[in-house]
Amino acid sequence: MNINAADFGDTEIIYVEGEIAGANIVELQRAVESLKNSSYRRICIELSKATYINSQGLGGLIYLHKVISKHGKELIILSPSNVVRSLIRTCCFDTLFTVGETACITKSIAKS
Repeated sequence: MNINAADFGDTEIIYVEGEIAGANIVELQRAVESLKNSSYRRICIELSKATYINSQGLGGLIYLHKVISKHGKELIILSPSNVVRSLIRTCCFDTLFTVGETACITKSIAKS
C-alpha cells in the first residue's frame, strides 16, 4: 500500500493506493492518528486507488473515525473505488462515514 498526503488549509487528504488489509492497516492508522492533534478540521482518506479492503480494513476505518471524532475533527472517505464503495454500502457503513467525491471536497475547500 502507498500512502501520500496533501495539505488543503484546514483539511488534510491522505491518498491510499493498494490493499487495505493486514499489516497495511497499521500504516494507514499511523498516518491518520498522527493528525489527531493537528489544526486540521477535516481528515479525508481518498480511496479511488484502493484495490481491496477486508473486514480488518473496515474495522480500521471505524477505529480511525472514533479517534478523529474524539478530537473534534471530521473523517471523510473520498472517492472510494467500486470494490470499497460496495463493501461500505453492504455493511451499511455509509451511514457512519461521510462519503464524498474528491472533486466536491476540493471545490468546497477552495471556496472556504
